[in-house]
Amino acid sequence: MIFKKIFIKWFIILLIIAFSAQQKNAFSQIKTIDSCSSMIILPIVLMPYIDNIEGLDIKLNFTNSLIEFKKLSLLNTIFENKNYDGQLWSDNNKATMAIFAKSNLVTSRSKSIIANVHCNLSNSKSDSSILTLAESICNDKIVDIRFMINDKFYKKIKISYINNCI
Repeated sequence: MIFKKIFIKWFIILLIIAFSAQQKNAFSQIKTIDSCSSMIILPIVLMPYIDNIEGLDIKLNFTNSLIEFKKLSLLNTIFENKNYDGQLWSDNNKATMAIFAKSNLVTSRSKSIIANVHCNLSNSKSDSSILTLAESICNDKIVDIRFMINDKFYKKIKISYINNCI
């Protein structure tokens, strides 16, 4: 009987350790994107269900000057034709996006595309850059957002610009 209790306790501890390691790996995964084009569009997804979105503030960090943020688009998102507007600022390896309602609030279902970020790639100084979704706030609460690449979700992506694609 005592061995059974010890076995169950160790089994639970091992499950907790395995789950924690899996969660850590999910957040530390970096998707590498090799681009032959000097322009790339990055979809951003709001992971949880959110009722009546008043606004979103999103902060991104990037490692060097390979990436130049051009615009934030709401086309093909939950905000398209819904009386929302977006702004994008970039400076010193950081970018900030703001999406806000003008009227008629929208509800996000789980894993909804909320923005498409248009970037230019310039290999004048670097061949690759790591882009991280650093912070995201929706209706004054921290929320989980991710980049969506091939129907998978990432907090970090590494963008490599390949000059001579054939």
